[in-house]
Amino acid sequence: MEMNMKKSIYFLVVAAVVLCLSAVSCSKYLDKAPDGQISLEEVWGDYDKTLAYINTCYKNLPTKSCQYFFWTRGPVNWCDDSWDGDDLDVNWAGSALLYSGSASASSHPVWNVGGTVENSYWTKYFGSIRNCAMFIKFADPAVIGSEYNRLIAEAKLLRAYYYSELLLWFGCGLPIIDEPYTYTDDFTQVTRSSYYEVVKFIMKDCDDAIACSELPFRITTSGEARRMCKALAYAIKSRMILFAASPLYNDGNNYWFMDTETFEQIPVDAELIGDNDKFLKENDICLLQYANDVLYAVQPPTFIEVEITETDPGFKGDTVQGGTKPATIETGAVIQVPMYLNQG
Repeated sequence: MEMNMKKSIYFLVVAAVVLCLSAVSCSKYLDKAPDGQISLEEVWGDYDKTLAYINTCYKNLPTKSCQYFFWTRGPVNWCDDSWDGDDLDVNWAGSALLYSGSASASSHPVWNVGGTVENSYWTKYFGSIRNCAMFIKFADPAVIGSEYNRLIAEAKLLRAYYYSELLLWFGCGLPIIDEPYTYTDDFTQVTRSSYYEVVKFIMKDCDDAIACSELPFRITTSGEARRMCKALAYAIKSRMILFAASPLYNDGNNYWFMDTETFEQIPVDAELIGDNDKFLKENDICLLQYANDVLYAVQPPTFIEVEITETDPGFKGDTVQGGTKPATIETGAVIQVPMYLNQG
């Protein structure tokens, strides 16, 4: 009886020791990160790793026709300027798929090109936009040092470029990602911004890049080839302003004015202009009125030269009467004009 009790105690002690050793051993290995993976905290705390992260922002820059498969002649073949023989020779190539009506939203040969880096623009560009937002928010100036301002400017300019490409490809409002989303965010609250709002967001990123003194105007050394620069910021901004002002995207919701001294482009909501829009012509000089740096009114020119597009015909002797009649001018406004004036 005594022997059995000792054996039981002995085995219990050994089991307890083995259990403790197992727990320590498991904890030791389970706490380790998987091979080849590091945390974002480690990235932002290390100079080399932070610089490597900015490469993920550059990763999805398109090469356009340099690597497009059967694409060198594509942009011409997809319009009415020429016809391609792909439909007879290689019926699976881009032009042939468009000719046969096989292109669809889920598989379009223009933007989803198999076998090259030029595919899945929606997924790749938004992935890079998120990486840019991550870098802008978490990159530590204490870690990067003197290169911080330039790298932030590059990330903002890259984000502006990807957004400009998405607008060009898909031509619709997009969700603006100023702050990076996490898996715990409520994505039901994410909404598509208007074309106008996305263009203004692109312009802001471009303006921030232009304002960065550390960002060069042009890249002049081969070691920095393809890095972002101010010249590109101006190019993206001017192109998006041009597209946003087009009737294809404008929808009458906004106007664009240029400062005649600084050449700065200024977007103005149509609601602010109100009925004065009927007296605005392209290239007219207007007065923009500000209070505490906030635009509150747009004053059209006092005199404008316009064409009468519709009015009743005038008759001899109308000049003597001194009366007036309604006339529609080229801007759409209906005004009173002398009786002797005619259309044209």
